[in-house]
Amino acid sequence: MRLDTDWFLEDPIDFEHKQYILFDYISKVQEDLDNFQLYPCFQEVSLHVANMSKVIDKKKYITLKRYPEEIDDEILMSDLIFNNIPEKYNKDWGEIKKIAIFAREKFTDLFLIAKSIWSLIYDAVNIEIVKNEDIIAKKKPGAGYFFLIYNDEFYLYFYNLRRIHPKVLENKCEIELKYKGPVDDYNKLIWEHGGEETDEKSTKEEKLARRPVFRIYYSKKYPLEGAILSLARRKIMNHIFQTIKIDEIREKKDY
Repeated sequence: MRLDTDWFLEDPIDFEHKQYILFDYISKVQEDLDNFQLYPCFQEVSLHVANMSKVIDKKKYITLKRYPEEIDDEILMSDLIFNNIPEKYNKDWGEIKKIAIFAREKFTDLFLIAKSIWSLIYDAVNIEIVKNEDIIAKKKPGAGYFFLIYNDEFYLYFYNLRRIHPKVLENKCEIELKYKGPVDDYNKLIWEHGGEETDEKSTKEEKLARRPVFRIYYSKKYPLEGAILSLARRKIMNHIFQTIKIDEIREKKDY
């Protein structure tokens, strides 16, 4: 359930009515969190906390330039628009502020719960690079594969690191499911189901030879979508960028 960031300005502007809307939203988010379905509610709740603070402190509210393409995409500062609350609501300001103060407290409580669940899942998900580790620093590949076993099935994904916007130093890890089925050798499955993204200058053999391959482990079985996959993507991206950064630091010292 998405709650628009201007929900508190919709008619009627009445504290008890807004409590009803808020509690309805919170109950649905809590249901997701009880099932460890972390995304998309985690970033939504974070946005609502920031939004209510902006209302209280600046008499502004937040809208988005773009909605996340995927359920676990990060919401960036560059995505935010800060809007003045229209003058026509001046007469209702006392009620609006009362609503915002109450809502911020409830959203903050929800955020703290979601943050704790995020930490649990993050600690439970681990990655291991099983092939072509040495090329990460040397070739800086922006794509590769990862796999995991979930519910006794083998999942193979192709990942691609992409800059979100040319003017923003933020990246995302896009993934595409290549295979789901009986457990098999990952090299065989990558050969059979990967490599179609080759270009004219590279053969399939050459492309696959310079793709890192990660294995995903998890110590507790959380939902695959909205939990394990979301944290695995982040860990893979962090591992790649940290490896490259460490190598660059070493090169500077050697120089």
